[in-house]
Amino acid sequence: MMYRSKIIEEQNVNMRNLFSLDECVAVVTGAGGSMGSVISVGLASYGADIVAVGHKNRDRMPETLRKIRSFGRKVLETYCDVTSQEDVDRIVDETMNEFGRVDIYVNMPGYSFRVDAADVNISDWNA
Repeated sequence: MMYRSKIIEEQNVNMRNLFSLDECVAVVTGAGGSMGSVISVGLASYGADIVAVGHKNRDRMPETLRKIRSFGRKVLETYCDVTSQEDVDRIVDETMNEFGRVDIYVNMPGYSFRVDAADVNISDWNA
């Protein structure tokens, strides 16, 4: 029985290594929201450093940040209205100054458009 347990343990370690995000930087917009916080924490659990971009759910952000840090990951907390080009430019600058790159981008803000994704343009963001 101990032998089987050891094999299962080794398989779990190997699977985690297969999906390792060590040394990756992930930007997650909507990180204070329900889905964005879970995605942020999940990416951190696999080794990614996180740029946690919040907007309206500021009261939820401290718990998300605590969970990210519990994995020993770096986290940049920032706030942005993703419909504002100026705000988006600012978080890009903050991210590049802090980490120097972006490897993963997860767009989870609580906004929606009533057009096909291929038809979204900057005027839609500014609406």
